[in-house]
Amino acid sequence: MVNFTMYATDTNNNVKQNSTLLVVADVTKPVVNTSFNVSSPVVNDVINFSGNITDGIGLLSANITYNMSGAVTYANYTISGTSASIHNVTAITGCAETCVINFTMYATDTSNNVKQNSTLLVVADVTRPRLNSFLPVY
Repeated sequence: MVNFTMYATDTNNNVKQNSTLLVVADVTKPVVNTSFNVSSPVVNDVINFSGNITDGIGLLSANITYNMSGAVTYANYTISGTSASIHNVTAITGCAETCVINFTMYATDTSNNVKQNSTLLVVADVTRPRLNSFLPVY
């Protein structure tokens, strides 16, 4: 908020004052930086999705959402101050061979500005192919 006040005085010492308050809206979204403990996950790995969140005015809430094999999981966090760190630990159990998991972190500041950061993780297919064959006997 900015207060502008002006005074005017004439030659007879008559004074007039006028004040105006300007409210400056916070339209800056929070900053969200995310990371993982693995870069090439495989089935049964445990993933730690973590994020550092900052805002110049103040933070209100955060959310981690991930979609694994069609099942969406939400983890909600109440945060405050101008910086926060949150994380979620997830075991890759519902993934049959190669699949893609979408991890998203949302952060909301006290002015309801929202920032999201999404990352797709590809879970590698590590099962070797099997060869079933037979040789004819003559």
